[in-house]
Amino acid sequence: MEYTSSGQRHSKPTRIAHMALAVTIVTQLISSLVMIPPLDGNTADFAFAVHKYAGIAAFVAALAFWLVIASRRRGTHALSLFPWFSRKRLSLLANDLRDHGAAISRFHIPDYRAENPLASAVHGLGLLLMTGMAATGVAFLVAARSGLGEETAWVTADLQLHVLFANVVWAYLIGHAALAVVHQIVSKRSLMEMWSLRPDAGAPVTEVQGN
Repeated sequence: MEYTSSGQRHSKPTRIAHMALAVTIVTQLISSLVMIPPLDGNTADFAFAVHKYAGIAAFVAALAFWLVIASRRRGTHALSLFPWFSRKRLSLLANDLRDHGAAISRFHIPDYRAENPLASAVHGLGLLLMTGMAATGVAFLVAARSGLGEETAWVTADLQLHVLFANVVWAYLIGHAALAVVHQIVSKRSLMEMWSLRPDAGAPVTEVQGN
C-alpha cells in the first residue's frame, strides 16, 4: 500500500520532538565531559546536576518522540525506521545500501531523502540508541534514590550499558552532523528545515509502506 503525504516533509510535532531530543542529548553528552559523578566517595558537582536533569529531560523527549511516531500521519513510517522484521523492507534496505555503495565508488554523494530505506533505518537506530542511553541513566538515578549502591550487579551492568550507549551516540551524532553538513553543501534542499518551526517548512514526500 502507498500513501502520499502533502504539506511539510516533517510535521511540527516531529520537528519539536527532534529538537527537544537533540538539545537534551547534546547537553547530556557535553556535561559528561567535565562532570564529577557521585561515585567512589566523590561529591557531585554542578556539571553532574546538569547531566542528570538533561538526562531526565532526554528520556521524556525520547518517549514523546515515540508517541509522535506512533500517532503521526505524515513523515517516515515507523516500519521504515525499524525494518528489521520485514523481509520486504530488508530487501529495500539492501538495495539502497547497494545503490549507496555504487554511488560512493564513483566518488558521488548519493542524493539525500529522509524516506530512503537506509536513511530511515539509520534514524531508527539513532532513536533506539538515544532512548537506551537516557533510559539506563534514569534507571541508575532511580537505583541511587532507592539506596542501591554501584556494587549491585544490575546497577553496575546498567551503568556500563549507559557508558556504552553514550560512546556509540557520540559516534552517531558526529557522523550524523557531518553528513548533514555535506548534504547541505552539495544539495539544493536545505536540511535545516528540521530545525524550523515555520508552518511551511519542509517539502512534500511520498513513501511506500507495507510489511
